[in-house]
Amino acid sequence: MDATAPLADARPRGGDLVLVHVVRAVALLALVAHLAAAALALVVPLAQGWIGVPAMVEARMPSGQGIEVAPAQAWVETTVTVLDAPGWLAALVVGAAVVGVAGGLVVLAGVAWLAHRMLRGAPFAASARGALAAIAIGVMLVSLIAPALRGLASTSAMPLLGSGYGAVSSLDLAAMLLLLVILALMVAFRIGERMQHDVGGLV
Repeated sequence: MDATAPLADARPRGGDLVLVHVVRAVALLALVAHLAAAALALVVPLAQGWIGVPAMVEARMPSGQGIEVAPAQAWVETTVTVLDAPGWLAALVVGAAVVGVAGGLVVLAGVAWLAHRMLRGAPFAASARGALAAIAIGVMLVSLIAPALRGLASTSAMPLLGSGYGAVSSLDLAAMLLLLVILALMVAFRIGERMQHDVGGLV
């Protein structure tokens, strides 16, 4: 028996089968919707000659007797419209958006492919492990690289925006933890691939 062939017992059954089908369908639909929404978000502003720069603005919180707003809670993130923005600023904003969109597409495609391999009965194949690697790269693009570019664009735009604005933060600790989880799953999938290979050689 070919050790790389899918094992029948590895295919999902019952409720697991339905769940995997749903995950694959949702991932594919979300991929198309994500691409369409991102295209509109990028094309419309550029066609109209403006860009949206992320910035922090001071919130006007209601106050009253016995109510005191903490300074750390008095700032909220928003998008400031900049007309006739310099080319370098537009490049940073568009670059951040493109990287975020690309990362989202990679994550969704990786999830769909992983579900497909599960339906084929080969969840521990090398291609499935590659899907996890793609998901890890996509998460890094969405949660680390894109926010870093947004933060750089926000910081660079401060002289243009003037007083009353602050730069957005680009650090995402949750994304780093998620990357660690995905890397651990890649190791687990590699062990599962070896086990499936050994079982296939014994049958």
